[in-house]
Amino acid sequence: SKTKWFENFGETPKTKYGTNGFIDNGSDVLAIAHRDVIVSQRRFHVLPFDDKTTIICPQLDDRLGIYVIMDILPRLGIKPDILLTEGEESGRSTAEHFVAGKKYNWAFSFDRMGTDVVCYQFEDDPTKALLKENGFDVGIGSFSDISSLSQLGCKAFNFGVGYWGQHSLMSYMEIDDTK
Repeated sequence: SKTKWFENFGETPKTKYGTNGFIDNGSDVLAIAHRDVIVSQRRFHVLPFDDKTTIICPQLDDRLGIYVIMDILPRLGIKPDILLTEGEESGRSTAEHFVAGKKYNWAFSFDRMGTDVVCYQFEDDPTKALLKENGFDVGIGSFSDISSLSQLGCKAFNFGVGYWGQHSLMSYMEIDDTK
């Protein structure tokens, strides 16, 4: 089963709405992604077009976030602690049941279409100014796993990872947007 596969990555405590997979890499930063999807049909197409590469896959939300956190960041030498949740797509994220055994400086997810960043309830004027000063477009969002993590007591950010058309058979990503 899919839950069995994720057990290889750390603790998987069960909650009312599913499991949380947690990997303690000894970091003071927490990365979050969700395993649940809206469209279960599996398809994957790579379309080279001129100088751009487009990938079509209905599960980009949030399989792309998992890929960035578990594959790309470690190759860049970045090893945050990792929380893999369920229930985000139905608004009942298992993140709300996550009990951190330590204090985090901040948390982030790559679970957003486009390339902006949102902070939900963690946004304030100084944080917004700091993000803009560092080249980020600050957007508006309604919900993601980080919305359920107030218990951490730190700022949390949801970064756009370059996918578009989420929750559809034609969900796609542009490699350049993800980079």
